[in-house]
Amino acid sequence: MATAKDAFIKTVMGGKLLLLFMFVIFSFINGYKEYVEKNPRKFMSDAVIVGVTGALAGIFMCYTRGRPDLWMNHAFVAMLFFFFYHVTREFSGYFKIKEDVANSDSKFKKPLAITAAVILGILSILVIYNHDMPDFSKGIFANESTVAAFIMEAILTTLIFTLGESVVAFNHKELTLPFVLETMAIYGGGHIMLQFGGFYAYLYNHT
Repeated sequence: MATAKDAFIKTVMGGKLLLLFMFVIFSFINGYKEYVEKNPRKFMSDAVIVGVTGALAGIFMCYTRGRPDLWMNHAFVAMLFFFFYHVTREFSGYFKIKEDVANSDSKFKKPLAITAAVILGILSILVIYNHDMPDFSKGIFANESTVAAFIMEAILTTLIFTLGESVVAFNHKELTLPFVLETMAIYGGGHIMLQFGGFYAYLYNHT
């Protein structure tokens, strides 16, 4: 019988696929290439850095969760996912759309806000229901308390992702303190939800 944890995992996996699918579709529809044409080297460095930081976060968590045997597979998958994610994000015109959404008169603002609220609402309910606790007993934080280990893991993982996104924002001339704080909130909040929703237990075979 399917459990709330199974539902959460399927929602996360489906959400990732949906995100990539949407960016691919918008890449074909919009074909935004102004930044790529003007800054081809920056575009490639952006994609590589986003991919590498995603891989580094994956490797780091393999060691915090006591599964160093998985680091190569996780690094490879994360590198491909985040590299492809950034490429399609760029061609979809994401950064241009983001500027439009920031405008209070934008037609994108309300539907995007409603969609995000619905998805976050569903995930939040599943997180509260599951409340899956992390297992650091075999990782590099084994000598720390569960709370301390999770806080350190969350902070370092968030900083790794934020570093990559900050480089991209800098190259797009959009690096500001609010952007950094927003990025940290998104990745930090995502990390917490993935933990307590049971996704990490599934990913690192901890039950």
